[in-house]
Amino acid sequence: MGAGLVASLLAGTATGLGALPVLVTSELSRKAQDRMLGFNAGVMLAATSFSLVIPSMMEAVPARVARPEAARTCAQGASASRAAFLALLAGLVEPVGALFGLLALSLSSALLPWGLAFAGGAMRDVISHEMIPESHRGGFEREATTGLMWGFVLALVLDMSLG
Repeated sequence: MGAGLVASLLAGTATGLGALPVLVTSELSRKAQDRMLGFNAGVMLAATSFSLVIPSMMEAVPARVARPEAARTCAQGASASRAAFLALLAGLVEPVGALFGLLALSLSSALLPWGLAFAGGAMRDVISHEMIPESHRGGFEREATTGLMWGFVLALVLDMSLG
């Protein structure tokens, strides 16, 4: 139990740390933002497919999924430090979710596949209804879709090579 909470705390912290490059970069073009958002959507899509949905059918362990949002927050007018702070807060939700998952599993291990399937469905909803349309709004659909494919491939390669 303790190791799982520590791992989720580390994953949540990594989510926030992923926003730190925003503090040192200059303003990004809309094309770069769309490409990055597409890439993030691809990573999330692969993570939901291979770490949430498939394991929900096989009753495997939950996955670590991160959502870098700092670049988009900056693009919407927030300061870089505020965007990094918000990304860190978003990452701190992960240990809280892990705690609720642990509590639910202590009631019944039969809840695991249902919880994984629900999490995978929620992530796919965010990808298809928010991230992809937002990445296509700026007129750089091809770049956003290319980013999505590269993100998916990278996450797939990492999943296959790291287990």
